[in-house]
Amino acid sequence: MEVEVQVEKEVYVTLETHRRWRSWRLAVVLFIQNMLIVGCLSLTFYCFWTEQIRETAIANQENTPKNGMGEIYIHFDPITDIAEKVNFMAFDANNMNLSSSKSEIQIFCNGTYMLYVEVYSEGLDGGPGDGTLALKVGDRELASFTVNVTVKDKGCKDSVHHQIVYLRNGENGVLYFTSNKNNLKVCKLTLGLHYLLGNHCQH
Repeated sequence: MEVEVQVEKEVYVTLETHRRWRSWRLAVVLFIQNMLIVGCLSLTFYCFWTEQIRETAIANQENTPKNGMGEIYIHFDPITDIAEKVNFMAFDANNMNLSSSKSEIQIFCNGTYMLYVEVYSEGLDGGPGDGTLALKVGDRELASFTVNVTVKDKGCKDSVHHQIVYLRNGENGVLYFTSNKNNLKVCKLTLGLHYLLGNHCQH
């Protein structure tokens, strides 16, 4: 009788151990299966995300103007024939233009711009000289640069000027040169205007 009870206990323990082993093995299998599913989903999402970024970059590159990488700007070739109202002949621009009068810079975007001016000047008859370059819209002066040379300056003296200006859509900017004593000659002038609010024009 005791032998039968002992056998029954051993069978019960064996079955209980087997059940625990099966449960543990099933839990491990389910865990591995879930990890594989999560890994596959992560890999799929990563591939989709990187492909979207790549396609967006390609589309932006295709839609970006080759001149200026989408920047809004206007550049003028160096000018040597300077009158009181500066007339620009050749220019390179994106989303800006030059009027038919050749002296007015047409503005299409509201916002701030960086005005760049490089001027080579010399005094008349080898003497000192001074003058002013001013960017105006109508009677409103937006920027002004003083240009001067001394007797020690031989030949054309180079000077570079930068200033931030605010322009509005529909305005026309004009660059003026004045020398009150008529003692300064501009040998060469280069001008550029860059939009500082990115590639999106604010109207």
